[in-house]
Amino acid sequence: MKKRLAVQSEPSMMKPAWFDRKGIMAMIRFVVGYCVTFPVAAIFGKEGWGVAAPLALLAMVFVVVIEVLVFRWRRRYGESLSDRMTASDPVEWTVELNGVKVGSIPDARYAAIKQQSFRSGRNAVAQLFNIGHVILVVSNQLIVSFAVLAVYLVIAW
Repeated sequence: MKKRLAVQSEPSMMKPAWFDRKGIMAMIRFVVGYCVTFPVAAIFGKEGWGVAAPLALLAMVFVVVIEVLVFRWRRRYGESLSDRMTASDPVEWTVELNGVKVGSIPDARYAAIKQQSFRSGRNAVAQLFNIGHVILVVSNQLIVSFAVLAVYLVIAW
């Protein structure tokens, strides 16, 4: 039984990004983020409300720049995968498992598999849980390291 991958290519952008649904959502996130970071900067800042607005604005500009760079990278990567799927030259990849050749796969099919996994929400959720797990493991190691260091300092004292 053969299975077929359902692949959708991204449409080219013919209008400015701020008229797009994603652009409007990015502006809404910026405004909401600014409204959230302004009181936080005012509460935790040493100078109070006078310095809070520039700090919050600087933080939000940093977030927007990072977001624009990530979206640009995602769009370019998606376009390169779409180009590989529609390419006319037949490039084939050799698949090896533990040094043994087990088959080959056309580049268009390989790009379709990569695009499907790249757009999968399950992978994003799995990566978020992975990041959380790494944070927990590192914090656990730091706690143990500080406890051992404290014991040795007490012994050395």
